[in-house]
Amino acid sequence: MSDGCTGVASARSFLVRICTIVVRIGLIALNTALATKVGFGL
Repeated sequence: MSDGCTGVASARSFLVRICTIVVRIGLIALNTALATKVGFGL
């Protein structure tokens, strides 16, 4: 029982880590797109 709980907990932390990385990459991509758009606008 405890083994399954630890597996679920580790899987959840793994998903949270992946989501954090994806969000961070998405924000960087969004900032880059805005920066290039502003750069081309200037």
